[in-house]
Amino acid sequence: MYQSKRPGLAVALVVLTVLFEVPVLRLFIQAMTASDVPAGATLAGTFMIPALPMFSLGLYGLIGGAAAAAPGVRAWLRTPLAYLPVALLLFVAAGLAA
Repeated sequence: MYQSKRPGLAVALVVLTVLFEVPVLRLFIQAMTASDVPAGATLAGTFMIPALPMFSLGLYGLIGGAAAAAPGVRAWLRTPLAYLPVALLLFVAAGLAA
């Protein structure tokens, strides 16, 4: 059975992700239910909704030492750390859409 080395960190990241996800979901729902649908708010919400959990997973992998396990570029192409640059790209896309 797998047991995490840092369960407190995982709980803290989940709580922070949920706290930051609530305003994003509110923005997205308001944009989708408006009589005149604003494209910028809809796209920003669409990009931010998956970006926050992906960023949290990537940050957990980075803090957990996944980058030290395989130094170099290959570590950033593997599962826990690959979420981090994708999430950062989605953050930039959301910012440009807003």
